[in-house]
Amino acid sequence: MPKQRQQRPPKRASTSEDDFLGWLESSRLDRIADYVQRGRGNAGLPNDVLFEAWKQTMRSIAKDPPDSQLIAREQDLVSEIEARGLVAPYSEVKDAIEALISRADECVKKLEQDAQAYERVNEEIERDVAEFREKRDRSRN
Repeated sequence: MPKQRQQRPPKRASTSEDDFLGWLESSRLDRIADYVQRGRGNAGLPNDVLFEAWKQTMRSIAKDPPDSQLIAREQDLVSEIEARGLVAPYSEVKDAIEALISRADECVKKLEQDAQAYERVNEEIERDVAEFREKRDRSRN
């Protein structure tokens, strides 16, 4: 008898795409603000050195994604790039990004096989987006 795959719980309709994208953008801005408050450790790097450091870090992450130190380094480098009003050269690390997407897809597929874990992650995201929505709506009033 073939092994049956657990079905993923149905998606909830409470989080709109706009709310989700707003939450992502807010998280990005919070990350940059945190980096700036910590003193912009990469501020002294010339643009070309900054870009090369970021590209090398992205390639390293693609080889070892769970490395929290590498992820923190990438976030600081991209925060410096964005604080300067520049855009990270994503097209120059296309292979690394594709490897990360592939690994993320594998993780999602594995998560989907565990309905409880999938629901727990979904609830955490819903909670984070709801908190963002509440803060956003309070600041509008």
